[in-house]
This record gives sequence, structure tokens and C-alpha cells, in this order.
Amino acid sequence: MAKKPVLTRKEKVMQTALQMVSEGGFHASPMAELAQRSKVAVGTIYHHFSNKEELIAALYLHVKKRSSEALSAALEGKGNAKKKFSTAWTAGVDYYNLNRAEFSFLEQFEHSPLLQQFKSNEVKILSKGLHDFFREGVKGGEIKKAEPVFLAEVFLHFLNMAVRLKLSGAKKAQVDAEVQMLGEMAWAAIKK
Repeated sequence: MAKKPVLTRKEKVMQTALQMVSEGGFHASPMAELAQRSKVAVGTIYHHFSNKEELIAALYLHVKKRSSEALSAALEGKGNAKKKFSTAWTAGVDYYNLNRAEFSFLEQFEHSPLLQQFKSNEVKILSKGLHDFFREGVKGGEIKKAEPVFLAEVFLHFLNMAVRLKLSGAKKAQVDAEVQMLGEMAWAAIKK
């Protein structure tokens, strides 16, 4: 049986903060409760993060990096743009289905004023694999001529709708058909 990896105090704090934010939002996650739930001293949290905003920003970059890596890995395979798109679609839905707290956190963060503190370059770097896929698809004539950032936003918008549907608790067969339909709609929106 594989042992669970031992988390550093910083990792415990970030993991607990992720769970707290996904359960109750940014404002329902006070530092004192975070310390108690992560079983670290408040001073330890402030050793790693000067304030709550810095913790939330670090958590955003961590979560965004993990999800971007999952999508990029799915896009590395062989095949035409449609096949890669389909693989990335399935990988994205599966990733967020398995990492629900991350999905909830990203949904909240990316619809909050907190996102404005990030330079567009930081977020672009994290989305490089997805942007490269769309750039290559445009160049190869399989995807509509548009900015890769815009195409990635279209993809992610549809993906977020599909994940929300998947996490809704509706009947599995119905949800799976609708998730597939959303993927087809997303592809129809960007294909040439």
C-alpha cells in the first residue's frame, strides 16, 4: 500500500485554505480558523504568507498551474486538432471532477476582483499549452482564425459549464450526454 506523502506546513496550510475557500468562499476563511484546521500556528502561516491575500494569490497560481498542466498533457498526444480537442475536453472534465475543491476555488477566484492583481503574462504562461494548441490549430487551418487567448477562453467557458453540470448531482446518463453535447458545441464554436 502506497504511503500518503508527508505535507510540509506550507502545503498543509494551502490545502486547508483550498478546502475552506471551496466550502465557504474567501470571506468565510479566517486565518485563525485556517490555523486551527490545518493544525499549524498562526505565526507559521504568517511566516510563509504576509497576509491572506498573498496566501490566496499563491494558492491561485498553484491551482492554475496544476489544471493547466493536466490540459497541456492531454494536448501533447498525436492526432488532428479535433482529436486533441476531444482528449483535452475529457481530461478537463475528469480533472475537475476529481479535484472539485480546485474547480470551486478557480470559479470563485476568476470571477472576483482578486484576478486583477495578476499581470496577464503570469496567467498566459500558465495557459501556454492551451494557447499553443489553438495557435497551431489556426496555423494548420483546422481552427478559426482568432487570438489563442480568445479561443482558450471559449474552450474554458464551455468546459466550466460542463464541469458545473457534472458536479450538479443530476442523473449520470443525462449529465454525460449533456457534457458530450457541450464539448461538441465548443468544438463547433472554434472549428474552421
